[in-house]
Amino acid sequence: MVGTNLTAPDAPIWSLDGRTAYLVFDNGNFQPPGNESGHGIFVWERSTGKVTQVLKDSISGLTISQDGTLAGFWDYSAGNKLTVYNLKTRQVVRTWEGQIHSADDLVISDIAFAPDGKSLFASLYVPRENPVMQFEIASGKSFLFAKNVQSMVTVGDCLYLLQFEPVPFTNRERAHKLKKWAPGNEEPITVVEDFPYEQLSASKHGRWLLGGSANGYGKGNAIYDAKTGHIEKAGKSCDMAIVTASGRVYYTFGAELVTDAAVCSGPASPQTQEQE
Repeated sequence: MVGTNLTAPDAPIWSLDGRTAYLVFDNGNFQPPGNESGHGIFVWERSTGKVTQVLKDSISGLTISQDGTLAGFWDYSAGNKLTVYNLKTRQVVRTWEGQIHSADDLVISDIAFAPDGKSLFASLYVPRENPVMQFEIASGKSFLFAKNVQSMVTVGDCLYLLQFEPVPFTNRERAHKLKKWAPGNEEPITVVEDFPYEQLSASKHGRWLLGGSANGYGKGNAIYDAKTGHIEKAGKSCDMAIVTASGRVYYTFGAELVTDAAVCSGPASPQTQEQE
């Protein structure tokens, strides 16, 4: 595959059993016919290496329900609609139009299914609000879920999100709060009061949450143990944190994997300095 989006591609999404990866591809050519394989959703089977195209539309913000049945995304080919698509039947389940989720070159693509798969959450662009809306798939109804959300991810029976308090531009260091929500609850509850990160990701079974810094800015990264509440923090000289299935934590320091978090609070790696 080649294309303009390969300079900053979305990360593939793995199925919970680790057998399948879903990825979005778009070569920037919006002039079909003749470009049916140039964009869409593709599925890669790990055991065989086979790649299959399941949708030919130009999309962004892909998320997959935990049972692997539904995909949620923004469909530009269908008029920039928020879409729920059944991966098994290859049919559109529900769409919502008129949702503003980008401004100029800022694209807000945070989307996540509810743990039970009955709703889709999506970040929208509304100045000074940064809202996440909840879209009920069966009824098609939508309503405000939370304001001032930086990032969100669904793991296990909970939706986790980073929420911040608006502050003046000259005083932007107020901490984010890590919150979680489960179906049946009226609103999210706070699990960590001081979690100053911009991006959330999670391990397959939801034991660990990773708080990361966007585009190299911020406090570095941290790993939150959802079972014990313990937090492992590392400075911004390390680009990424990794947790193995056994629970051991590694950090990427330039081209190396290190286990000492203190390294991440020191000078940047020589390789990173050369790149800068």
